Amino acid sequence: MSLPQESLLTALRLCASAPAAALELLQEPLWTARQQLCQALAATLASGDWLALLPILNHEQAAVRLHWLASLLVDAQKRQQGITLVSNPDVWPLLEQLAHSLPAVRLQAIAHDVCTCREQLLNVVGVNRELLLTERLLRWEHYLQPGTVLPVSHL
Repeated sequence: MSLPQESLLTALRLCASAPAAALELLQEPLWTARQQLCQALAATLASGDWLALLPILNHEQAAVRLHWLASLLVDAQKRQQGITLVSNPDVWPLLEQLAHSLPAVRLQAIAHDVCTCREQLLNVVGVNRELLLTERLLRWEHYLQPGTVLPVSHL
């Protein structure tokens, strides 16, 4: 494989150090989808339009893509704390952008909501994926408005 070391490390970390799963992630359709998510997230941070992520997330593999998004948000929280061991070292500039753009409490609220959304997609039979994702994206956009009261975290 002729990918940068950071990409290989990222794939291993996102796949819980399982080499076969990491190799599958690095294949063309999946790795390209992850790169598109990262690019779309960077554009979203610049524009503030979280609904622009809908075409990337609304896919048969939405749960996987939400897992990637959650890992990026958690990595940004780590960067805010000065931690350099992250799951996504291949997109370091994006992690820094997230860490500097979003306050810690808002990152935590969105990350928690991403995980909740992922669980609903995996466990609720017949859920309308597009509607659920649209509602969540609008909620995350609302979380970033000044004066918005965030949900109480039980972490």
